[in-house]
Amino acid sequence: MYATARDDLAHLDEVDRQVRAEKRLRDYKAVAARLQSASQTVHQLQIDDRALDELRALDRALELARQKRDLAATKVFVAAEAPLDFAIDREPVSLGSGDVTERTVAAGLDIHLPGVASVRVAPPHSAAELDAEFGEAERGYGEALGRYRVESLEEAIRQNEGRRAAEQDVRQLKTRAKEILEDETAEEIAELVRSLNGSIETYRAQRAPDQDLPPGPAEARERAASAERLLQEAEDGVEQARQKETEQRDELAGADASLRNAAQSVVGLEATLGEKQSRLATAREASRDEALAKAIEEKKENLRTLEQAVAEIREQLDALNPESVEALYTNAKDALERGRKDLQTAERNLAVLDDRLEQAQADGRFEALEAADRRYQELHAELQATQRRAAAAERLWITMNEHRDAARQAYVRPLKEAIERLGQIVFGPTFEIAIGDDWTLEARTLEDSTLSFEDLSIGAKEQLGILTRLAAAQIVAPQGGVPLIIDDALGFSDPSRLDTMGAAIAAAGRHCQVVILTCTPGRFSNVGSATTVQF
Repeated sequence: MYATARDDLAHLDEVDRQVRAEKRLRDYKAVAARLQSASQTVHQLQIDDRALDELRALDRALELARQKRDLAATKVFVAAEAPLDFAIDREPVSLGSGDVTERTVAAGLDIHLPGVASVRVAPPHSAAELDAEFGEAERGYGEALGRYRVESLEEAIRQNEGRRAAEQDVRQLKTRAKEILEDETAEEIAELVRSLNGSIETYRAQRAPDQDLPPGPAEARERAASAERLLQEAEDGVEQARQKETEQRDELAGADASLRNAAQSVVGLEATLGEKQSRLATAREASRDEALAKAIEEKKENLRTLEQAVAEIREQLDALNPESVEALYTNAKDALERGRKDLQTAERNLAVLDDRLEQAQADGRFEALEAADRRYQELHAELQATQRRAAAAERLWITMNEHRDAARQAYVRPLKEAIERLGQIVFGPTFEIAIGDDWTLEARTLEDSTLSFEDLSIGAKEQLGILTRLAAAQIVAPQGGVPLIIDDALGFSDPSRLDTMGAAIAAAGRHCQVVILTCTPGRFSNVGSATTVQF
């Protein structure tokens, strides 16, 4: 029964190992499939941070070239005093009475009035050069879009964000796969599963059907423990029987030895009896029986007297406990001898110390000792005073730090709230930030996804920096904030972010004065309440 319970427990442990190994194998295969998909996504996307920075630079260059061209180009206005049909650069144009059309002339413009006139408008040479620069920038931008297989900068931003998300998934999935494998390979785990399956099937095929297999390891352990207790009880019974047998054998051996000794004693007594009978016969021949009987009585009386004396001596001896007396006597002698030796050693040491003391007094060491003791007392007092001052300084430092941290938190909390109010205009209602005790931006959270400030794109960092300055300008003074000057910013922001950043700047402008200096006013066209001053 015990062997069956033990084997069942080992079998069910193998079943449990097999189930856990199969689960690890399934989890690893699922993670491997996701890892392969994420890796393919990373390899398929052509856009990375470097490519995105290049496209943004080309986009800024294209926008700058367009603005330069438009500023230098000639404006042509055609106003119809009556319904008019004509062509501009072979493009049909129809105007009603009072309608006006406008054209920007950068490289040249042909206006054809059927049956009336043909007009050629040529811009200055510099405008043509700027138009050529714009065309070159446009070609470079288009070539870069084609090289990276994207249609626009917005698509490149989306692809880069997708690539970074896929790279993060790859890192996380690799870590998860390593955790699942636990220094093993998938082939080793699969081989372990096959081995355990074979062992499980073999055991179930060979197991005797006289007892049901426990449903799980817990029941098997309980059954094995019960069988082990029964086995231990049986082994204890066997051990007790063996001890009893040994004791009986020892008693038998003792009885046998006693029997042999008794037999030898009988032989000896018989020999003694023979000798005494012989001596008795000899004595009877020499003396009469009456004299011998009288002598025997005298001897018996003497023997009784001696036995009584011996008994009295033994009583006295037992009362004295000779073993204890002997032990005390021996210990006393040893203690005396050790005391003599210790006394001799102490006398020698005392003589040496007396000699050293005399020498020390002669050398002035006693005075040096007194001076050292006084110096020690002075230093000890100075140490205690220093410790008291240090404790006071430490307490002052801790108190000042506590108040400084409280003051810092009192400043950091309004700044965080102000940044998040403006940031929710730009990034949405899930926008949150983390600010350190030193007022530095540590992380940004969007849609339950948190990235450290260092991992953000250049555009996101620039936007957060401007929002921080806007928030600080609002809260630094309770009466309307303080003026804030922003110089040529948002160069790394896409059009959608320019829209929301304009709204955030306009919202901040209602609480403080915001001055924006820029050579590209189009970036800030979404600041609804702005007043534009051109120089």
